[in-house]
Amino acid sequence: MRIGIFTDAYNPYVSGVVTSINMLEDGLKKLGHEVFIFTINLDGKEEVKKDNVLYFKGVKIRLNALSRYKYVVKIREKAEIIKKYNLDFIHIHNEFSMGKIGLRCAKKYNIPMIYTFHTLYEDYLNYFSPFLDKYFHKMLMSYLRTWIKPITKHALLTIVPTEKVVKQLNKYGIKSNYKVIPTGIDLEKFKVPANAVFIDEFKVKYNLKNEFIFMSIGRISEEKSLDVIVNAFSKISSTINAKLIFVGTGPYVDDLKQLIKEKEISDKTILVGEVSWNEIHKYYKLGNIVVNASMSETQGLTNIETLASGKPLLVQQDESIEDIVKDGYNGIIFNGENELSEKMYYCYNNANLLDKLENNCYKSVEKYSNICYANSVLEIYKTLKK
Repeated sequence: MRIGIFTDAYNPYVSGVVTSINMLEDGLKKLGHEVFIFTINLDGKEEVKKDNVLYFKGVKIRLNALSRYKYVVKIREKAEIIKKYNLDFIHIHNEFSMGKIGLRCAKKYNIPMIYTFHTLYEDYLNYFSPFLDKYFHKMLMSYLRTWIKPITKHALLTIVPTEKVVKQLNKYGIKSNYKVIPTGIDLEKFKVPANAVFIDEFKVKYNLKNEFIFMSIGRISEEKSLDVIVNAFSKISSTINAKLIFVGTGPYVDDLKQLIKEKEISDKTILVGEVSWNEIHKYYKLGNIVVNASMSETQGLTNIETLASGKPLLVQQDESIEDIVKDGYNGIIFNGENELSEKMYYCYNNANLLDKLENNCYKSVEKYSNICYANSVLEIYKTLKK
């Protein structure tokens, strides 16, 4: 089967959406199918074709908040180019430029199409404009619906990663034939044993001794509630021999540094910065437990990556984790800043519990392999193409 994936975000950009697409692409290829990626060249260059990927020229958005993103013009011309690929199936992963192109191709060339909804945009509107989000939130949400509804209306089926997303889309007034399929990851990448040399070098670089380590891995942005982690840790930092380590980068870095300074925990906090996707699995092995306070996730791939690495989670109660984290089995669930502080202290003083949790981590996420994910999506393609 010749499958076309349409997405505004793709390699080398790093995000949960890109990871999901990479896993689907890899799985489908392993199952013997041809996969073509149609996306945007984020550096603004002309059309580029690399192997099975066609990058269309991206035009800069003239808004500071969206300056890193691009859009594609002349949608009809792009659809004519894609016609030559003789696609059997179209799978849209973004609602904007490439979503429009994919939708046009599906309609004009009568190609069956499905859609995966990845992002709860309500949590990100403040990046577009804090002012508009505060005073014209409903208007912005209405505008977003005009982008999403044409795709869900034409799609034979809409894939979402969790029931949380179905509830949110229904709340937005967006109806579709929904199917919950959790995104898969390359479990083997994270299962590999800890790299002793890397860990030793890291400890030397950051002057670490035998401290207990709380890890936070992912995008450094406001919606990830990293302030909750810092505030909770600051309440107990003087009573325990521990460090808090953040791995990642994003628009909230300067604010995070300022908050760490204000809480007077600079000597107990490390900001590693951006880490390449090829190296990220090594960092999960550094800590005693990984902390996640975000309530903006549709699924939370970092949670699955953490467990696949054999590390337990200290995670905020949220619908997105209901099928992933079981309290007292592969992680510890908290609710709010004060409870996080208590649970951090509890983790620090209960090494035996963490050993028990570690034993259950990997087996709890075996169902999230990229092959399982690809097989589930492939069955949809085959069923809908009949």
